[in-house]
Amino acid sequence: MIRRGTEADHPWIAQLATEVYRDLGDYGQVMPQWLVQPGVLAWLDDDAGLRRGFAVLAFYVDHGLHRTVADLLAIGVVPAHQRAGIGSALLGHVVAVVSAVGPAHGITDLRLTVAHTNLVGQRWYHKSGFRPVEGDHGLYANGQRAIRMARPLDPIPSAIAV
Repeated sequence: MIRRGTEADHPWIAQLATEVYRDLGDYGQVMPQWLVQPGVLAWLDDDAGLRRGFAVLAFYVDHGLHRTVADLLAIGVVPAHQRAGIGSALLGHVVAVVSAVGPAHGITDLRLTVAHTNLVGQRWYHKSGFRPVEGDHGLYANGQRAIRMARPLDPIPSAIAV
């Protein structure tokens, strides 16, 4: 079951982010700072109290684009539960949420960044409808080049828990 993350979930999210993103930088420091920002939402895959994965999404104004954007900040799955469809379910949920609320706020797509060294992630996002966005999108803390990807919003889904 996918449910909204709460403040009580923040330490668990930060711990898992530290594990799954260890090659990108210190997500044990970064994630807690993100989770308390306005416009940042988290969802967890929770199987009867067993948390198996998370997705963190931010809505904010990109002053360079002069519009509100939806940015998938992170998605992570407990290593023992990877390749079981949990990441895809979380990504699908995030896409559905952004598709439901985005049009009312002028949001036209969902974006994310992925490390240039993460070829598996790039292929997965591509299969999920994301395409690379031209330009220099910076570096991760450990020096990997950030590739920006975006996908257009889906038609508005029927019922989704935001």
